[in-house]
Amino acid sequence: MMQEIDYESALARVGGDRELLAELAAMFEEEYPSLLDGVRTGLRSASGTSVNAAAHQLKGLLAQFGADHARDAAYRVETAGREGELKEAAEAFAELERLMERLQPELRAMISAA
Repeated sequence: MMQEIDYESALARVGGDRELLAELAAMFEEEYPSLLDGVRTGLRSASGTSVNAAAHQLKGLLAQFGADHARDAAYRVETAGREGELKEAAEAFAELERLMERLQPELRAMISAA
């Protein structure tokens, strides 16, 4: 039972193609750590622009998988970064990291389900 990813919604987005969904999940699994690092680096260097850019990309990718909780957290990070509210961005990012940890096993299950 997936809690963070809406598997049926994600599957519908790729026309029911389980192999394609598994490939997209594998690419996302490879890519998202560097996006998280991008947010981390932006927070450390107080660059709202960097925080905004990395969170924006992450938000879009999470939406593909119907990962609404994580997508919402990424949106809050993105918005706070854009507005230069780095304390708020850091708080939302802490939640996003927790959600990504919960999402990780679900990504793996998606990848192996193909």
